Parts: sequence; structure tokens; C-alpha cells
Amino acid sequence: MLQKRNKLNQLPHILPEPLLADVPWLESRGYSRTLLSRYAAAGWLVQPARGVYHRPGFRLSWQGVVTSLQSLLGYRLIVGGKTALQLHGHGYYISARVPHFIHLYGPKAPPGWLHKLNLDQRFVFHKAERLFPPGDHLHAERQLAAWDSATQRFSSSAVLPEHAEAINWGEKDMPLIVSRRERAALEHLDDIPARSRFDDVGNILENLVALDPKVAGDLLCQCRSIKVKRLFLWFAERHGQPWFGKIDLKQIDLGRGKRALVKEDGCFDAKYQITYPQYMLYDEMEEDDQ
Repeated sequence: MLQKRNKLNQLPHILPEPLLADVPWLESRGYSRTLLSRYAAAGWLVQPARGVYHRPGFRLSWQGVVTSLQSLLGYRLIVGGKTALQLHGHGYYISARVPHFIHLYGPKAPPGWLHKLNLDQRFVFHKAERLFPPGDHLHAERQLAAWDSATQRFSSSAVLPEHAEAINWGEKDMPLIVSRRERAALEHLDDIPARSRFDDVGNILENLVALDPKVAGDLLCQCRSIKVKRLFLWFAERHGQPWFGKIDLKQIDLGRGKRALVKEDGCFDAKYQITYPQYMLYDEMEEDDQ
């Protein structure tokens, strides 16, 4: 009985209040499935979906779920694309409709229970290798961050993946690992035209005036998508970004042939060999008239 009481007392130290953990993680720390079921029945744990638990007394958030995946459970998932741009302060043009879509990038899909949590947000997984080669630090056998139960803090010694950074959230400054602006912009462009409109993406990219041209150039050289690279440069030149002229275009493989990104009523850009919607042409005319 004393041992079980000690385990209950240790629970707040190994599982911080905003986070959740799955059964294998808890079992590895000495909490059997039977014991977890008893804790849940007694109200000492909450089970938001089968196979996962968190402590009571708070409302589970998408940030807490993602930090749990990254820092407790060892999933190599990065918040990227539209969501990362929003976290970097470029969310003015991002729809505020519920549910929000939280875009995650990594080598392996997240666990199935992620989509069964009762959250206002929905998670969208993107295979990282679609855009960038597997040699990226995202694939290293290294945890993104780690919770130290002794100090009640996340380890500061974690090495972040390439082109990613940590953004702290909440009262306890929990880390959320997200793509840098440069990488997030390329990830977001990959959603054209399937999930995102040209003008919505263009409005966001128009405000990315402080990108690092060295980082952007390196990412463009690594990027596997001809479509994404052409769109990135097309938008950058269209909006007269100050960093555009500092990118060495000769080092970037833009492929050959045309890329028809719209099937009907498209306009053709001869330089980048892409088609774009006619409503973007009208936007260009309005800008010229100002």
C-alpha cells in the first residue's frame, strides 16, 4: 500500500500538469495498466482517449498534446507550415474558423489516439521527406526535449533539428518545437492549391520581410519540390522582398517544363513557368495603380 501511495505522490513530478502520456511510457516508469485504471476510476488521472492519461484539474490543449509527443513520448514531429507561421506572428490572414488545423511534419505519422482527443483543433500530418531529404536532423535518434522530474524543468541540452526553434508557451514555459519561418513558408506553399488559396498564402508571404536569405537559400537547395521552389521565388519577387536579391538563384534547381497549378482560368508566368489564378492578376493591377 505504501509503495502504491508513493507512486501516486510521484505522478505530479514525472507527468507535469499540462501534458499527457501513453500507457507504454507510464508502464516504463512502473505504472501498470491495472494501476492506471484504478487511478482513473478514483479521479487521480483522466483518460481523454483510450491508451493515454493526464492529470486532472486542467483542460487539455493542442500545445500540451504536441509538447507531450515531442518531449515525453519521443515522436519526432515538428509544428510546421501554416501553424508555425501563425506561432511566429504571421497569423493575421489565417482563418480563425474552428476547428483549426495543426500541421505536423515528421518521418512517421503520430499515434492514432491523437485524432480521438476532444479538442477544437484537428491535426494534419505531413511526411517530411516529401519536401526535404531524410538526412535532416529531424530524423536523428535524439529526443527533441526531455522533462527532468528532479528539477521540474525541460532539459536545455537538447539539440534542435535543423531549421527549427523552440517557442515557449503557457505559464510554465513549456517548449514547442516549430519550423523556422523560412522552412514554414516552404511547407505552407506545398499546400497550394489543395488546401490553401494563392491569395491567402500570398498575404502571409508578403509580410515575411525579415527572412534570412542564407537559410532560405539553403532550404531551397535542399527542397525536393519544384513547385514549392518556384512558388517561393515567384511570391518573393512579386512582393519585392528585400532578401530576394541576396539568394543565389544559380544554385537552385528549378527543374524543367511548365507547372500547371490551376486547371482553368489560369495566367502563365514565363519566368517561373507556372500558372496562377486570374484573381492574382487583378491583385497585381491594383498594386500597380497605387
